[in-house]
Amino acid sequence: MAMAKGHLAQERQYLQSTTKQNEQQVETSIPEEKILQKTNDVCCIVTELSHCDMTAYIDLAGRFPFQSSRGNNYIPVGYHYDSNAILAEPLKNRTASEITKTWKIINNKCAQAGVQPNTYVLDNDISNDLRQTFTNQQVTHKLVPPHTH
Repeated sequence: MAMAKGHLAQERQYLQSTTKQNEQQVETSIPEEKILQKTNDVCCIVTELSHCDMTAYIDLAGRFPFQSSRGNNYIPVGYHYDSNAILAEPLKNRTASEITKTWKIINNKCAQAGVQPNTYVLDNDISNDLRQTFTNQQVTHKLVPPHTH
């Protein structure tokens, strides 16, 4: 069996180039006295959240191999792009009422943070109960075609 026998403490080869580099002057269009002049200029931009896309993505993961101690078998995971938030809620079963109740919890968490999505992108299957809830809440939804990741 081959072993390093202390050779690992050496510096690795080929880390630095041994060829000579040509020193070339980089021409700039800004005069040198302007480059060296100190300024206290600050640039910033303020945007309203109403102009953002406000899209959230929700995926219901497959069933876990073991039931949790509280009786949960699934976890729908939601991702809100603009706030970079990942939200998850436990789910006991895949009935329409349970999924709708869990969606309302996730949506309320976003609303409390002030970033309630106006569009949800979901898997290719959706219950009529959840469609009706989207209509009542005036939220649009999009379905991803099957076998599209």
